[in-house]
Amino acid sequence: MVSCCGDSLLSDTEDQKSISKRAERRASWITAISLFALACYIVADSAWTLLTRAHAGVSWWGMGLAIAAAIIMPLLWQGKLRVAQRIGSAALKADAACSATCAYMSLTLLAGLLLNHLFGWWWADPLAALVLVYFIVREGREAWISLALVSRVPAVRRRKTCEIVNSCKSKLDFG
Repeated sequence: MVSCCGDSLLSDTEDQKSISKRAERRASWITAISLFALACYIVADSAWTLLTRAHAGVSWWGMGLAIAAAIIMPLLWQGKLRVAQRIGSAALKADAACSATCAYMSLTLLAGLLLNHLFGWWWADPLAALVLVYFIVREGREAWISLALVSRVPAVRRRKTCEIVNSCKSKLDFG
């Protein structure tokens, strides 16, 4: 009876670990692909802006949102990274990369708009966005590498776990 219950518990634990591992891989993959897609979009949009000499528009709501993101996102990034390292979650580490990217984007936006406003440099915003692509690709690579690491983590073997449980059970058997 104990062996049946033990096997059932081990099976549930292994299933949970398998599901968790798949979720970690999926989250890392989605994050990496999203960051790479964002980098491609920024390159295309910046190129279009530079070619057409389009000037950035200023919205006070947009400025407020960018300032709030510039303050909050670095704090959120560090908090997520700290928790991800503590619990060993590649998915949360990848999510922290998204928060870092958001912080970079808001700071880049503010710098570009400030240079445009102070000096009339209409090209500063798209140029700053192109510099930002480096950081986005770096964060995307980090998410992709964490995906590879999660995929290589060996699964807990049920047979070995059962051997350990049975060994402990026989040592504790006083009958």
